[in-house]
Amino acid sequence: MIKDIYLIQDSHTDIGYTNTQGRILRWYSAFTRQAIVIAENDPAYRWTCETFIQVEQFWQHADENWRQRFIKLVQAGRIGLSANWANFNELPDEDVFAALAQRSRCFADEHKLPLNTAVMADINGCPLAYARALVNAGITMLLTHVNSWHGRVLQQKRMQPFWWDLGNGSKLLVYYNEHYHLGNELGFFPGAEANATNFSEPFVAFDDDVLNRRLPAYLQELEQAGWAHDFLIVTGSGLITDNSPPSDSVTGRISRWNTDSAHTVKVHMVTASDLREIIATRTSALPTYSGDWTDWWADGMAADPEGTMLYRQAQRERRWLSAAAKAFPKATVDLHSLDTALGLYAEHTYGHCASLTSAWNPLVQQLHVRKLGYAAEAADLSDCLGEKAAEAFGYGSLAYNRPLRFVVVNPHDVDLAQLVEIELDTCEVQAHRLSKTFAVVDSLTNQVLPHQPAQSLRGGVKVLAQVSVPARSTRELFIRKSPVDLVQPLEITGTYSDGRREPASSKVVSTFVESNHGYLTWDNVGRLIAWGDRKSGRDISRSPDKAFVLEMNRSPAAKEVGPQFTGRAGMGENRQAVNSQHFTAKPSGFRRLGSGPLFDVVGIDYEAPGFELLKSEWTVYREMPMVDVEVICHKIGTWDSENIYCPLPFTAGDKSAFWIDRGWAMRPWQDQLPGSMTDFYGAQEGIAWCADGFGVAVAMLDSHLVHCGDLNYRARRLMGDKNLSATPDQVHAWLMTNYWETNFSAELGGFYSFRFRVGWGAHLAEPEAALRWARLATAGLKAFRQAK
Repeated sequence: MIKDIYLIQDSHTDIGYTNTQGRILRWYSAFTRQAIVIAENDPAYRWTCETFIQVEQFWQHADENWRQRFIKLVQAGRIGLSANWANFNELPDEDVFAALAQRSRCFADEHKLPLNTAVMADINGCPLAYARALVNAGITMLLTHVNSWHGRVLQQKRMQPFWWDLGNGSKLLVYYNEHYHLGNELGFFPGAEANATNFSEPFVAFDDDVLNRRLPAYLQELEQAGWAHDFLIVTGSGLITDNSPPSDSVTGRISRWNTDSAHTVKVHMVTASDLREIIATRTSALPTYSGDWTDWWADGMAADPEGTMLYRQAQRERRWLSAAAKAFPKATVDLHSLDTALGLYAEHTYGHCASLTSAWNPLVQQLHVRKLGYAAEAADLSDCLGEKAAEAFGYGSLAYNRPLRFVVVNPHDVDLAQLVEIELDTCEVQAHRLSKTFAVVDSLTNQVLPHQPAQSLRGGVKVLAQVSVPARSTRELFIRKSPVDLVQPLEITGTYSDGRREPASSKVVSTFVESNHGYLTWDNVGRLIAWGDRKSGRDISRSPDKAFVLEMNRSPAAKEVGPQFTGRAGMGENRQAVNSQHFTAKPSGFRRLGSGPLFDVVGIDYEAPGFELLKSEWTVYREMPMVDVEVICHKIGTWDSENIYCPLPFTAGDKSAFWIDRGWAMRPWQDQLPGSMTDFYGAQEGIAWCADGFGVAVAMLDSHLVHCGDLNYRARRLMGDKNLSATPDQVHAWLMTNYWETNFSAELGGFYSFRFRVGWGAHLAEPEAALRWARLATAGLKAFRQAK
């Protein structure tokens, strides 16, 4: 029998959903001041800062008087802290998760404040990498309020406490709970009652008896459903809205309930910090689960492919800077501002609640641009911090007559043999009077390195040179000019280091491309027929004709607000309607784009409804088992609900296991919490197939979402479903979506590029090695121009 209810009041962090991002962030400071005043005047009142960004905002705008009043109330247990910096989507990697989780720990330790709990709300899961980061920050309990809109709770249970085995020797006590506004629906908060999900009363002015009507019936319902514990945790807000201020009337309603002799259940207003010991002493023999906790809302950010691309670029640069600081302390830079920008873009809210139904509204558009601005800011900061770190290696900014000398840096703990990119501005090609036959030379050995130029923006040139650099070390290169003083454009198709203009035996013949490690064959319209490994003779693609050929489903609706909203809302767990139309792009042409000593480039044109331009460019490397594929498109905008997928039909053999980089090597449909979502996953950098001493890895540079299984409309399958095989039979990169009826973008029109890097071979046979390759293949070596 339920004896106690522990009631929390907080403000749900939803930055941008109800108003502009800047205004909401300032509100958090005001809400905290309001809570301080209420708590000082009412000894029974408790306030919880749901996320740590709320504390940061308060601290930034508070004078010393407000700060000391806040500290005093936290120390007294009247205001509670949460280690969760924000309610995140699945874009951050484990480094960003760790950096943001440590902010709350540093603050609590500096001011001698209690901190043992992370509060999370709205989102439907929690990446294992983030749970580990929280435990490393000293957190022992996760309280999460699931919003199962377009998703489900674990194991079909409305709420449940359990132990989460994190797989690294640590455990986290988890209490996943009902919606964060359940307290409003039950009637605990006068003037802020609600009917949204659990109660069917019409929206009318509520009376003081609403709690007496609703709470007993709710408790009876839970006990009949088999709730096994003698307590509940309930959360609500001062107003029935996200980003809500506190209210001072809640303790009065609690007091009236508790003093009514008819009520055997007592209500206690607490902070989240109180709950760890309450649960630990009130529960026994809790189940223990292991694996990742996938988020039903992870697909939302695919509505902003442009911002996601910028975010992943910045995060990749952050990983490199972090590695450089460890290997070369002189290259250390302050990542705090970059982490803030990354955190703000990765906060689960994208835009206004009316983002679809009033997409043309100036406020809606302002929020959209500002959210994109966080990703742009992160990308800009990462560029600037990269230049600052490069100064430790002798880097010099653009200047007249800079020498053609470069330092290649490997900050990682493994030796790397890769292509490194050397940038030459268009004006420098002429200023240095470079000819077609210049050489890239190793300064230490005076060895001429294989290289190949490629066109860059503004008519400049990027030179790709093949370099080997030991772990945590550097290598100096220089460009030696031709003895013939010719001033003319460089040969973009490439030259050998000995000056030969064309390869002696080009291996690009019509629609067949062969390197020293692999071969690819297309038919005359651009349909891929075969993709294999030369050494073993293996096929690395199960269905080569589908590789990187875009697929789309579209759910048409009348061009009116009502059908657009209700149609999407009715999709529920499916991300398409029952009448969804499916399209597959059709290859329409094969083109040879370039050939050289290091790589060959071919292009494929496609035709597909909804695209004005659709093509792919394939770079096949001669001396490495690696192919780059760039899918380029101009998507025509439409208000209809659309999903764009890119098939990745790879295999390492008949017994291939499929793995995703989620900060650890995770197998979909196997390494998950029971009852969790199995359709799609946020990948930190790449994916891999491994079996029988062989592996295939794919680095996803610009997109993060991986869809597993077929694309059909059907009932969704949860972890543990008997219909799930050991390994997904289909894998797609989910590039774009606009199916959400709120928060995310209403249409997908625009120019986009999605880049992938595919590698294969025996060196990728183990999943950790394959996924590490995916990371280092895109953020391994960097070359910095020398100042002198």
